[in-house]
Amino acid sequence: MAKNSVGTRAYVLIDAEPDQVTKVVASLRGRLDVPLVDAINGPYSAIAVVEGSNASTVAKSILVDIRKLSGVKNITVYLATPEDEAKGG
Repeated sequence: MAKNSVGTRAYVLIDAEPDQVTKVVASLRGRLDVPLVDAINGPYSAIAVVEGSNASTVAKSILVDIRKLSGVKNITVYLATPEDEAKGG
């Protein structure tokens, strides 16, 4: 999202079945609400950035669209805090 646009962003760590990681990542690429997704090494299989106009939209994308993808075992979500809220203003 543009720096000045209003919206919500979340970072989603995805734990996928080892033989499904490529398929999960490919299914998220090209989605308008997922500007970035990469397979990663470590305890998680992939990380995705999910953006939307508000928290409800982002939550739906994560819980309905991403969490229920075939091959996804679990997710951990970090909701980003807008810069002005993080500074207390």
